[in-house]
Amino acid sequence: MAAEAHTYISDMRAKGRAEAYAESYAEAYAESFAEAYGDAVLLVLKKRGLTVTDAERQRVAGCVDIDQLEKWLDLAVTAVRVEEVFA
Repeated sequence: MAAEAHTYISDMRAKGRAEAYAESYAEAYAESFAEAYGDAVLLVLKKRGLTVTDAERQRVAGCVDIDQLEKWLDLAVTAVRVEEVFA
C-alpha cells in the first residue's frame, strides 16, 4: 500500500510540474506574440514615414491585448496620421 501511495504522490507531483510548465510556456508565448505584434505596428508606421511619440511607443510596448494590437496594426497600414491608429 505504501508503494502505491508513493507512486500516486509522485504522479501527482509530476502532473503538477507539467501543468505549471505548460502554463509558464503559454504565458511566455503570449508575451512574445504580443511583443512581435507591437514591433510590427511600430515598423509599419515607421516604414510609412509616420512619427511615433515616446508615449505612443510606450503604449504599444505595454499592450498585451492581442485584439488591440491587431486593430492597431490594421489601422497602421492605412492611417494618414499616427493619431488615427491610437484614437
